[in-house]
Amino acid sequence: MVRQDFKEIYKSLNKLSIHVARKFKKQLKRKLLFIQENPYFYQCIEIDKDKRRCFFLKYVIIYKIEDSKVIILRIVSQKINYNQKRFFKVKSGKELEFNKRK
Repeated sequence: MVRQDFKEIYKSLNKLSIHVARKFKKQLKRKLLFIQENPYFYQCIEIDKDKRRCFFLKYVIIYKIEDSKVIILRIVSQKINYNQKRFFKVKSGKELEFNKRK
């Protein structure tokens, strides 16, 4: 799901400007690296304490920590109500996974 989220965001930004889209991609990579290095930095989501959220530009990065891995579940607009149980039904293999650095 997160790959689809990224593609849709990137595609809409690319319509505005290729430079804006590339800048977004670069900033997103930096933010994901920060999350990977500091997974407990951001707060838990009210409805599901296993998941955390990070506000990024006009978006919310939703992720969870399992074992020593950070798993990015979604990248969505802040306008979306992500505090719903059904929002987090993600099929396996559709998320991004990072090993936490030691």
